[in-house]
Amino acid sequence: TVYFRGGIYTTMYSNFVGAQIATSSVSGSRENPTRFLAYPDDFDKGNYPVLDCQSLSFTVGPNVGVRISRAHNLHFKGLFIKNIRQTYPYVYGAGQGWYLWAENHSTHEYRPNNITFENCVAHNIAGDGFKTHSVDTAYYYNCDAYNNMDSLTLDADVGGQGTGFNVGVRPDLSDSSDYSYIYLYGCRAWTNSDQ
Repeated sequence: TVYFRGGIYTTMYSNFVGAQIATSSVSGSRENPTRFLAYPDDFDKGNYPVLDCQSLSFTVGPNVGVRISRAHNLHFKGLFIKNIRQTYPYVYGAGQGWYLWAENHSTHEYRPNNITFENCVAHNIAGDGFKTHSVDTAYYYNCDAYNNMDSLTLDADVGGQGTGFNVGVRPDLSDSSDYSYIYLYGCRAWTNSDQ
């Protein structure tokens, strides 16, 4: 378990990713997931841990707050992401706040599985607040996404990528080979340009 104290975090992993999990070495088990949590006393007082991504500056693709692949059985609770700018004016330049993805979209290799978000927030993102693409199973409980808009997109409809919760599922991704499952419970999305 990793606890994040309340406050603004501005140190980034790179010039286009705020934080990244791209290894199975942090994977937990279904019974005991690896947890990334807001420190309870701070959270209860309204002092939230916020990843402020305004310094991300990738100019040939999307800026991403937190990007997750390869890992399984993770639980994120009470963490916030804000201020991702769109610096590439095309549809694939729209940013993502939280991004779950399989690194290889053909074979679905490295897709994350059994990822839980609880009381997490993404706002002021120039693109998707939460994006889930080619994963096995993900759960969203009481998460909020607001003020998200890709205002610079030139090659498609302006604002068409500003989604609160962008969910892409495919029938061949689940361990049971039936479906991938994405669950949203008590989540809210408002003032997004495409949702």
